[in-house]
Amino acid sequence: MLSKVFKLIFVVNTIFASNFLCYSQSNDFAQHSEDIESLLNSNVSTVSKYDQNIFSTPAPILIISSDEIKDMGYTDIYDVISSLNGFFVRDDHSYTFVGIRGIDHLASYNSKAIVLYDGHVLNDNIYTTPFLHNEFPLSINSIERIEVIQGPGSVMYGTGAMFAVINIIPKKGKSIDGLNIQTKIGSWGTKDIALNYGQEINSIDLNLSLRYGENNGNKHRFDKFVDSSLNYKRNSHSDPEDYINLTGKVEYENLNLLASYSKRNQVFTSGAWNSIFDSENPISDSRFFTELSYKFDHDIQNTTQARLYFDKYKYTGKYKYDQIQEDKNDGTWAGFEIRHISDLSIDNRLSFGIDYIYEFDANYKLWDSEEVYFDKNYPSYRFSTYIQDDYQLFENLAISAGLRYDYFKLIDLNNLSPRFSLIYSPWNSFSFKYMFNHSFRAPNIYELYYEETGIHAANPKLKPEKLYSNEFLIIHDINKNTRLELTYYHHMLHDLISMDNNMKTTKFYNMVKVINQGIQASIQYKRDDGYFGELAYSFQNPVDESTKKRLENSPEHLLKLKASAMFFDFWRISIENYYETSRLTLEDNATQKRYKTSDFNLTHMYSSININKLIDKFGTEIKLPSLALGINVRNLWDRLYYLPVGNEFKQLAVPQATRAIYFTLEFGL
Repeated sequence: MLSKVFKLIFVVNTIFASNFLCYSQSNDFAQHSEDIESLLNSNVSTVSKYDQNIFSTPAPILIISSDEIKDMGYTDIYDVISSLNGFFVRDDHSYTFVGIRGIDHLASYNSKAIVLYDGHVLNDNIYTTPFLHNEFPLSINSIERIEVIQGPGSVMYGTGAMFAVINIIPKKGKSIDGLNIQTKIGSWGTKDIALNYGQEINSIDLNLSLRYGENNGNKHRFDKFVDSSLNYKRNSHSDPEDYINLTGKVEYENLNLLASYSKRNQVFTSGAWNSIFDSENPISDSRFFTELSYKFDHDIQNTTQARLYFDKYKYTGKYKYDQIQEDKNDGTWAGFEIRHISDLSIDNRLSFGIDYIYEFDANYKLWDSEEVYFDKNYPSYRFSTYIQDDYQLFENLAISAGLRYDYFKLIDLNNLSPRFSLIYSPWNSFSFKYMFNHSFRAPNIYELYYEETGIHAANPKLKPEKLYSNEFLIIHDINKNTRLELTYYHHMLHDLISMDNNMKTTKFYNMVKVINQGIQASIQYKRDDGYFGELAYSFQNPVDESTKKRLENSPEHLLKLKASAMFFDFWRISIENYYETSRLTLEDNATQKRYKTSDFNLTHMYSSININKLIDKFGTEIKLPSLALGINVRNLWDRLYYLPVGNEFKQLAVPQATRAIYFTLEFGL
């Protein structure tokens, strides 16, 4: 019966939403901060660390505005990233993972992408992984926009910026102008509240964000790809978690201060790392950073920016075996960056900088009540310097060239990362880009040095991963509302770090070579009254050259559709559909075979009502604080599907989240 009700809701909403391209309502753009032309032609700062028009950036870039986040009903970063063209996700019930352009190696812990908060790197110094779900340090209603470099970015960001750089940019306090509160309750005992306060006081711009939440976790079904000797079942305990995030930004003229603290506690019960299945194993992650930056405007042609920062990361876990085994990571580091931008002429901009990081602590400890299995610390430093020149050769032809040098003391690594781009724009609404990049990722502490007798061996001779990328991109604004993008890329991956699972003692090693080719296409439609839609397709084909086989955990085809429309000036309906083809699992130890997960199709729906505008329809003069109610249904048809996991699990693939229903309330004071 419940399924029929949801189908009826979906059909009704689809009928309305399908008309969004031609249905005309009165203008309700007050809730949107930008007109359509500025949305399509926004300046971005992530690619070159200074503002550029999207047509002139020497890299492919995706922009997700605060309006789109709000209109699609996204409530965390994970939802936003999963909607992006070329991105795919999975959840192993402890952490969430993101794949990009066919690459999500099952032992990599999101380490092939850099995530930034307003330019500050969030990846840790043990696993080089960022937080991407409830542990992310910023509430989503305080985000101004998200800029995503889809492709290599090592020239500006160094190690790890192989397939993406994701920069989350907060709102200005004056644009919030008061207190915004967003609450969410729903499936799996979810309770979430986010408070965002912003104000400009005597030229001081202040943005404070606080988020707290808890949930009981999804009740999983372990009935496929499992060891039949284990009593797998629908897990009654689920994986409960709670989290708190606190972030603040203060701006005064050219001086900025950032600070952030986040912590997440979770209990996993899925039997990972050979722990007792259905036992409660608590884990905890925390992250803190603070950054002070200042911009020196020497004259109209020359600017210098400097920043100092301090970071901490901590992880603790307890795993139930015959006795309790515990592990702990502690990371502490500090650094500075100095960057200078000089306009040598009206057609030529040169930027260069240095970046230095000292790691006081990079500690890993594993023990139980009887023995310490591993306890080592690896303090070290790294130094980088980079330069980039953007030159407008002719009115319609520009080139960009950059080079970065990195030195890692810990592994005595010297690395050069070049970049070259050619940008041809025969007219204002069309741009063709050719981009060559060399990007890299240095092996992290965990991959290099972690060992446990009889279980896992260290490999201090690991080489850095290296990516050589050739890419062609076309951007064409068909009209003021419609943009078409088409991309072809060819990647050569050398020394991709993988885990050898074919021996009793596992070990990280370097694969010889991977060739990855793919295409991406998208068409976006945005209208100045808030109606928008996007259709995106991605084909990706990463192949191990030594075996001529496709990499595991890589879907060949991705198809994504999203649309949002406003009715009667107060009722918004948004629909998102996501189709993905099968992925290969790791090899089964018993059969020496890899298995395919099934293709799947997910539908998400969000509907919201602006109470103030609804009241206005009745001609009343009641004045209320800004108030909106919403319902968000994830996995509308309750599809049961499985996705691959790493060798820490007995099963080769685990079930993903079933249908979830959330009710949201947002109001501003």
